[in-house]
Amino acid sequence: MRCPPSRPLLKLMVLAAVFPAGPAAGELEKAPPKTSASGPVSPTRRIQRLSYDFKAAGKKMEYGLFVPSSYQDEANKEKKYPLVVALHGLGSNPQQILRYRGLVRLAEKYGYIVVAPMGYNSRGWYGVRGQRPAVLATVEPGRVE
Repeated sequence: MRCPPSRPLLKLMVLAAVFPAGPAAGELEKAPPKTSASGPVSPTRRIQRLSYDFKAAGKKMEYGLFVPSSYQDEANKEKKYPLVVALHGLGSNPQQILRYRGLVRLAEKYGYIVVAPMGYNSRGWYGVRGQRPAVLATVEPGRVE
């Protein structure tokens, strides 16, 4: 028998589903140029540090955003870009996770947008202590040895 997700986890999943892909207007800002006087701009230099108003909590929340350079190309204006929501662990932050080895390089290569929101609970997981019974209830014994 599976248990439904905990309320905080459900809120996180909803937040991830409706998370704005850009500033308040919901539009992506123009990405920095693909090249500079010294050559191509490194994908990690195009990571944006942004924030949004989490009205329910009364807080301004930080998030990191990477948009591949192909997003700005007129030839791709009808293309739909996959969105990867990268959640980080305790003690990390959006900028650190976007700098994980190869993450934005692969996003640039394969053309996907990556967003890394700062967690609402700054001290750890989104759930509460004592979730072991709920977690164990989600395990399918036939699939785990």
